[in-house]
Amino acid sequence: MEATCKLWEDHLRHHPDRQRALDELASLGIDPDGETVKAFRIGYAPPEIDGEHAAVRDRLIFPVIDEEGQVVAFIGRALPPRSTQEGKKAAVVPKYARSPESAIVIFQRGRTFFGLWQAKEAIRLQGHVVMVEANIDVLRSYEKGHRNIVAPLGATFTTGHSRLIAKYTDKVTLAFEDDGAGREASEVAATVCRAEGLEVRG
Repeated sequence: MEATCKLWEDHLRHHPDRQRALDELASLGIDPDGETVKAFRIGYAPPEIDGEHAAVRDRLIFPVIDEEGQVVAFIGRALPPRSTQEGKKAAVVPKYARSPESAIVIFQRGRTFFGLWQAKEAIRLQGHVVMVEANIDVLRSYEKGHRNIVAPLGATFTTGHSRLIAKYTDKVTLAFEDDGAGREASEVAATVCRAEGLEVRG
């Protein structure tokens, strides 16, 4: 995982086709040359990638780093389609491709947060954590100077998430999207966190 992460970081800096990835970062409100890219080890998987990493080819790569600083998974965000011949539509691909979940050792989404490695010291210092829905929300917040922001991975907030956060703080602010899905996710997270004895706002 570490070697692959370094390779994709290098591709973002030096690959001849990197400009599309840099432009996409800028469109997301993230400075391609800024601190956020370095802190989160953002990379680029070029189109020629194959083998076990073929699912994330031609994508921005956001490594998932555990609380010990180890790269345990990758989230790949699709880049805008290249221009095609007149009359032909670009192939539709899912916006995100993620590493498969391991039931054994390395990575389980139900007890993993995007951004915790970068945020844990700020969480301790500020005495609370802010949870958002998506990795992009974490990155945009970090870009604006907010350092205690994390996003739970997985389809549902779990006891594994709440127990991990409880190692760093007992105060949680939920800042999920104000729509049906966001409100439902917030209610689930609040219930799970309170059952773990955490104080919840939002």
